[in-house]
Amino acid sequence: MGSLAWKGQNPQPLKTEGCSTRRGGHSPEVTKLLLNFLMYAPVSLGGTMSDWKKFAMTWTTSTLVGFYTVFVLMQLWNWFAVPLLHVPEASYWLIYGLSMLFGLLTAELDNPANERRWNALFLILDACVPEHKMEDLKEEVRSETEGIWSDIGLMIVGRVLTNSLTLGLGFVVHLLV
Repeated sequence: MGSLAWKGQNPQPLKTEGCSTRRGGHSPEVTKLLLNFLMYAPVSLGGTMSDWKKFAMTWTTSTLVGFYTVFVLMQLWNWFAVPLLHVPEASYWLIYGLSMLFGLLTAELDNPANERRWNALFLILDACVPEHKMEDLKEEVRSETEGIWSDIGLMIVGRVLTNSLTLGLGFVVHLLV
């Protein structure tokens, strides 16, 4: 039995019974399956055209939701900040630029150590998947990753509903002020 610990974590024993001692890298099949599952790649390697269409539709819809969010922000600014701060009204494109600025300032940076950790995990998992269970693993990962599109769709719908409710409530408050 070996042990594996990442920086800042308590080492936990790693069970290695049943794992092969294969050397020379990991199989492309397991890596592809794990990348699709863990990274939620919208289009898998060699993906079908429907995957590309889903990705394009998701990107387009997300972009439109982003434009709608800027519209909501502009309306709220013009309804509340203008009279309160005695500043001129803001145009759509000014709010769009501010949205980009704050998006850049608040974006989380990727930790390069995370990719190495995932690669190490892939190597360990590849060694632990017996050949006779590979087909079952493929099917489980496939069924898990197919649901990502409905999750993304629900997230987009949730964002639109939140923006719309905020805009509606802001309008009501604006009428009362």
